[in-house]
This record gives sequence, C-alpha cells and structure tokens, in this order.
Amino acid sequence: MMIPRKCTPLFFTVSLLISCSGDDKGNGPDPTQVPTVPTGLSAEPGDERATLSWNANTETTLSHYNIYQGSSADELVKVDEENDTSYEAHNLTNGTTYYFAIDAETTNGDVSGLTATVSAVPVSASATVYVAGHEGNGANQVAKLWVNGIPQILSEIPNDTYALSVFVAGENVYVAGRESTAGVNSKATLWVNGSPQYLTDGSTPSSANSVFVDDGNVYVAGFEVNSENISVAMLWKNGEPHPLTNGQDAAMAFSVFVDGNKVYVAGSENKDYPVGSENEGTSYPEAKLWEMAPNGAIQAETLSTDFSVAYSVFVDNGDVYIAGYRQAEIGTDFLARLWKNGVGQAFLNQQDNGVGRAVSVDGGDIYVAGNENLPGTYMEAKLWKSNTVHFSSENLISSGSSSSEAFSVFVDNGDVYVAGRANATKATLWKNGTPHFLTDGQYPAIAWSVFVKH
Repeated sequence: MMIPRKCTPLFFTVSLLISCSGDDKGNGPDPTQVPTVPTGLSAEPGDERATLSWNANTETTLSHYNIYQGSSADELVKVDEENDTSYEAHNLTNGTTYYFAIDAETTNGDVSGLTATVSAVPVSASATVYVAGHEGNGANQVAKLWVNGIPQILSEIPNDTYALSVFVAGENVYVAGRESTAGVNSKATLWVNGSPQYLTDGSTPSSANSVFVDDGNVYVAGFEVNSENISVAMLWKNGEPHPLTNGQDAAMAFSVFVDGNKVYVAGSENKDYPVGSENEGTSYPEAKLWEMAPNGAIQAETLSTDFSVAYSVFVDNGDVYIAGYRQAEIGTDFLARLWKNGVGQAFLNQQDNGVGRAVSVDGGDIYVAGNENLPGTYMEAKLWKSNTVHFSSENLISSGSSSSEAFSVFVDNGDVYVAGRANATKATLWKNGTPHFLTDGQYPAIAWSVFVKH
C-alpha cells in the first residue's frame, strides 16, 4: 500500500488520525524536492528602475526565480522570471515606493517559500544644476551662483557685480563676469570655486562674458576698453590676454567654445556707415566669428554685413552653430538668426523684433534660446527647436503685461534647461518648459547661464 505524500491532520469526532509522507519502504520525506528560500535579496533604486540582487540557490534541479512586485508589501504579483541572480525592474515612476520579493522554482515545478519583501524608491539620475546671474539688494546688483536652486553670493563688495557664465570641469566651478570698481569702470572677473581672479586691473571698463574649460585650459571671452576709449574683443587663455580685434572699431566677444585644438569666439565688431548715407558718422555692429589656431593665430569671419550680432557659438561633430540676430534693412525688425558653418540657416521669427541668445545641439536637434517682442513693448522668452532648418518655437512663459527673456540653454539626457528672467524681475530656470523661480521678484534679477553636471 502507498502512503500519501502529504502530512494531513484528519479530525474525527473521537479521534485524530495522522498520515505522514514517505514511501512504501518506510523512508521519511525527501527534502530535496522543495528548494530553499533564496537569501540576500536587496533592491537598489535607479532612474525609473530598481535593480534586485540575491544569493544563488544550490539545488541541482533549480530552474529559475520568480519575481514579485507591488505597490505594497501585501499586494505582490508575479511580474517575471529570472535565471540569474539579479533583475532590473523597468518603467517605474520616480518617487514611488515599490516592493519586491522572489522565490525559487525547480524543474519539477516545486516552489520555495517567498522571501521577505524589500523596497526601493526610484529617483532621477542625480544632476547638479548650476545657474549664474545676479540679483539686486536695494542698493546694487550682486553676482550669484545658484546650485540646485540654492544661492551663493560671489562678491561682497558694495558695488555692482555680475555673474554672466558658468562652466563646471571636474570638481571646479568657473564663473565669468565683472566687478564694478568705485568709479565707473569694471574688472573682468573669473571666480573659481567662489574665489575671484581678476583678468584686468580695472583702469578701464572690461567684462568676462563667457567661460569654457578644456583639457585643463581655461578660456574666457569678453572685452576691455583701450586707452582710446574703444572696446576690444578679448580672449583670455589661462589669464593671458589675446586681443581679437585691433582696437580701431568697437568690438565685443560674447561666447567661447573649444573643439579639439580650435577655439571659437562669437561676437560683433562695429563698422562705419558709408559716407553720404543717412547714418553717416555713426557705426553699426557686424556679427563675427573668431577662430584661434593652436599657434595663437587669430582668423576673423564676418557672418553678416548687415546690422547683426553673434551671441553664442556651439560646435557639434565639426559643425559650427551660431545664434544671434540680424536686421536686413535699416528701420526693419531685428530677426533671430542661426548660422551654420558661416552660412545663414534660418530666421527664427518672421515678424517683430527677435534675438537668438544661445544655441546648443543634442542628438541632431538644434536648440536656440532667446526672445521675441510682443506687440507693444513686452518681450517673450522663446525656445526654438529643429533638426532641420525649419524651426518650431515654444513660448517659455506667458508674459502677460511683463517681459521675459531667455539667455542660455543646456540639454542633458533629453532634459532642456533654459536660464533667463520672467515677470520682468525674477531670475528663472525653465526645465522642459516649466519655470522655476530663483528669486522672489522683490528686486530685479537675471539668470544668465546654466550648466548641468552629473
């Protein structure tokens, strides 16, 4: 007679009969049929995911592990099977708690008990967002650096100070700007981890407008007024000045970008109106791109002979993109402009004054931040995007009765960050079109530059 394999208590009115598993030879239960409960289960959160890991079972008949997941510890459902000792749960919602458990199953279909549950809360990949700008205090403007929205004062002097550009390399944070002196002049200033380094002596006005770090070399673009009271477009490399213009006509450098062994600087240089013209005796800016070779030689390229300015340069796969604006004819609107490899690609707006302030390229898409005038006197912050020369525009914030402007754009892992100002006075960071106010608007403030680092 075969003895049943399950031990089952059988209740009767007057007696209790116990039948026990075994076989017809009287042997005890076979402990190898049911696998042991897996040990060492842990859950590591990630960006929209969680990674489970555990110790391997030793059963020779082991087939796989069953994965259970749920929104609470007592509501788990099987979601997958895994042959290895780790598993990654995908498509989770950041900030939500998820619970997991596993069991082991043999080739015979025998299943172990369930492990204790573990939990994980997925979080977005850690990114530190740096924003350079300035905010008034009722007496003067104060240069500031916001790190994940928390402000740091860069200068304590009782004069106007401005932070205009930020770049992070390794553990070092570089901010370019200027500090006003007691008189009317200013010093081109580079803050490194909060400590100022002066690029000029302040005897004439100067400014550091953009900073870029490559292979340990620090490049700063800006201007310095010479003894003839004419501003000279400047590039400083590791503090050493390299004039980009000869000082005969006023010029400014607004942006610097390094690609390989070439240094690119965008800006403008003034040109006199022709003799006999309506504007004889005055001058106008022409958009310029300067390129510095490894031997220090400077080559200048005029992007437009019309009234124009190049505000930003970005290099991607050897292609040089420049954002700015151009006025086709005197008295007409300024139109936001994109150049690629020196050739005008597109007017980003077709009517009303517009300016392209910053350009970035990511995954074949071109992003240009700037602004466009609304009917009347208000400006509206804009972000133009395209993977061809046909651009679509996005209003970053509805201006209503106050102006907004966008000055910088940074693209990181598909997230688009834009720095500028909104509601006329609030330093603002937009992430994917959503505004985050860095200041309360009590005093005028502007966010000029944004940089994101992991």
